[in-house]
Amino acid sequence: QVVLAEKKEIEITRASLEKDRKVRLAVEALARVNVVYGYPDHTFHPERAVTRAEFVAFVMRTLGRVNNSLKSPFVDVTEDHGCYHEVASAYYYGIIKGYDEEHFCGEKLISKTQIYTILGRILEQEMGYWTPENPGEYLAGEFTDT
Repeated sequence: QVVLAEKKEIEITRASLEKDRKVRLAVEALARVNVVYGYPDHTFHPERAVTRAEFVAFVMRTLGRVNNSLKSPFVDVTEDHGCYHEVASAYYYGIIKGYDEEHFCGEKLISKTQIYTILGRILEQEMGYWTPENPGEYLAGEFTDT
């Protein structure tokens, strides 16, 4: 679970990022602007897959669209969840939907399809890009597995 930091400077141990200097520098830059926070033990775990809640948190913080006064409609994203405000904001702005009306399943790993769906909604809302009515049919000529 991602933990929200109270202050701008975030202690992420370099041991979890020493393998790749470019990755370390990128993570440190994102931590300075509060896009990423790391884990409670002050590690980042760059090798781990990303959950739905973590990805939504990254996106909403990057967009600067986190509204702490919004409430989550999902019973599985409670106020003590580390990404509560990000998930509530993303739902409010129409960037995400749940698995159903009550469940977001934020601890599940996010799939490429879910990432592309979220990014597509952002491009459409923020930049006026057009999204086809049925992306699968639209992309059928390009990809064999859509």
